[in-house]
Amino acid sequence: MSSGQQEVFVSAVNSEDNDAWISEEVSYGVWIDYEYVEYNGGSYEVAVSGA
Repeated sequence: MSSGQQEVFVSAVNSEDNDAWISEEVSYGVWIDYEYVEYNGGSYEVAVSGA
């Protein structure tokens, strides 16, 4: 993941609801193309939703 994607991802992992807003500057395709992301030794299920 890019540094911007990592910031969004870590924000979601650390949030109470496990979600985060994705700014227009951050590409979110990695979370659409793959159901799971490996990060920092763990596997995480990911999804993108329009609001």
